Amino acid sequence: MGDDAVTTLALSGADNTGKTKQLGILARRIGPAAVASGPLDAHDARWEEIQKNGMGAWWFQTGPMQEVADVLAASYLQRASRPGAGTGLRLMDRGLPMLEASVAATVAVREDLAPEQAADRTRDLLEPYART
Repeated sequence: MGDDAVTTLALSGADNTGKTKQLGILARRIGPAAVASGPLDAHDARWEEIQKNGMGAWWFQTGPMQEVADVLAASYLQRASRPGAGTGLRLMDRGLPMLEASVAATVAVREDLAPEQAADRTRDLLEPYART
């Protein structure tokens, strides 16, 4: 690992399973050699309005699917690019693979798609961000 290299350790899984707690414990034990990337909603100002108006309704009913994908992708990519404070280790609650899984699950439910169709739709929605 070079001086400017940053390694990311991401824990993915269901809500309320202790990912953030475990990352916090790990960060405390490692000390300044690690930095937590923070919650997803800290990386895009649009989350404040979304939360104020009801995140569940926006996510599954009112938010255009392209907007949902955009907010998620922008947040994930911004968080993933957060510097490791020069330390080389970034700790993240849910990694980039969860972005595709979250969008695919949302698309499947909202648009009543089979898994293969949801995967194709998700790839289309996230294709602009693959170049980032």
